[in-house]
Amino acid sequence: MEKNGKEWKRGVYFIFFTLLFYNSLKAQELSLRKFLGNFNIQNHLHGEYRIGYLNGFLGVGGHWHIKPLRIKDRVKLNSSFYASWNNEEEKVLFLAEANLEYFLPKLKFKVGRFTLDTPYANSDDIRIVPNYFQGVEIKGEKFEFFYLSKMAGWGSGEKIGEFKSLGKVLGAEVGGLYGGGINLDFSSIWLYHLVDGGSLAYLEKTYQKRGFTIAFELIYNLSQNKDLFSTGLAIGGSISKKKEATNYFLGYNKILYGEVIPAFGSPPYFTSLEVLTLDMAKKKAQSWVIGVEEEIEGVVIGSRGGEFKSPTFLKQEIDFYLFGKLTKHLSLELVASRVENSNLLRGVAKFGF
Repeated sequence: MEKNGKEWKRGVYFIFFTLLFYNSLKAQELSLRKFLGNFNIQNHLHGEYRIGYLNGFLGVGGHWHIKPLRIKDRVKLNSSFYASWNNEEEKVLFLAEANLEYFLPKLKFKVGRFTLDTPYANSDDIRIVPNYFQGVEIKGEKFEFFYLSKMAGWGSGEKIGEFKSLGKVLGAEVGGLYGGGINLDFSSIWLYHLVDGGSLAYLEKTYQKRGFTIAFELIYNLSQNKDLFSTGLAIGGSISKKKEATNYFLGYNKILYGEVIPAFGSPPYFTSLEVLTLDMAKKKAQSWVIGVEEEIEGVVIGSRGGEFKSPTFLKQEIDFYLFGKLTKHLSLELVASRVENSNLLRGVAKFGF
């Protein structure tokens, strides 16, 4: 009982500390996984065709938006279908988006199925089928609140076209996910609560000066389900320097104690790579990543490598990647990764219209 009281106090102090950073705006997304998994809604206004390759698996897919129904500029009904097929004869066709939006001058309400972009719940668009969520979202100019009950897409496990409860996604007896965040100039603060799972506070703070970008992150989670994860605290830091078209990057993360809560999508750690992320190494984990990339007429070519270790885990990864828009409608993403003795080759071509 006394231990739980100490953990609760730590959580209160941490959340209070995060509130001191309310004087900034949205932090940059600096990890490789975040760059590659970014879901840009402007590229999905009408539809998109995709061709993908992953270690011998060839897939095609796409999604098509049905023209929304508008009622007096206050109400909008959105829907879209997603379809995919691969050379293993796996076929998927599902209603990916189906939601109702209600607009006020500085506020938007959404209920149904939709995409999402937050640190611990996001669409993580690095495969043929990105992640979709079912729930409720309230969004303002600099804040967002939501409740999620189900998830579909490549990060949801088997049967990617089926909207599954978050408990089924995690393989644990938990309920839905409540979340909310405030985006200010160079910082963001997010709070999450997974019913019967635990609570999490996430802070990211970025500074920019003389061509350098320095960022810090703090993650504190309070567990209510010891079988899923334990109460934990993690920190991270990164520094990048852009010189003309070249960008240099160095990142570090460490779990000071306990574990971190599993993410629904891409985790937000600065050291997240194509395959490895901090949470894979479990308790007392730490990771570092170094990289360099060059941008040539809108196309980015780069490489990042790093190490992830804990008392029970030790792996290294190196990634080579190319991504960018080749034409107004065509974009390409290629990634070659090596983790220990395993190789991964992934490519996705996207044609938006």
